Amino acid sequence: WGAALVREVSTLRAEGAAALGARWQVTHTVYRAGGAGGFFVAESEPGRIVARSLSGRGRRTTARLTLPSGSGRLELQVNLGEPAGRATRLDWQVRWVRRARLGGR
Repeated sequence: WGAALVREVSTLRAEGAAALGARWQVTHTVYRAGGAGGFFVAESEPGRIVARSLSGRGRRTTARLTLPSGSGRLELQVNLGEPAGRATRLDWQVRWVRRARLGGR
């Protein structure tokens, strides 16, 4: 008997700034969970950290673009999940984040 691989996760993230104050970010994760157990991967979203549940083998890619505005910012996000042996899943989100006003203005 011996120890078998239980979980393996590799993540690569690139981010940067673009013209007019825009920011971009791309994250790619490759994962493998042996046995019946899954695991959670922390993913950042505006204002919070989300624990994403993954199991089996596969890949997950997230691309995010943030565009500033005078009264807030527009955030566009695309997620592509490619679990091994299952259908590829594509989902997207559009968020408007309004800048808070402080004081009596």
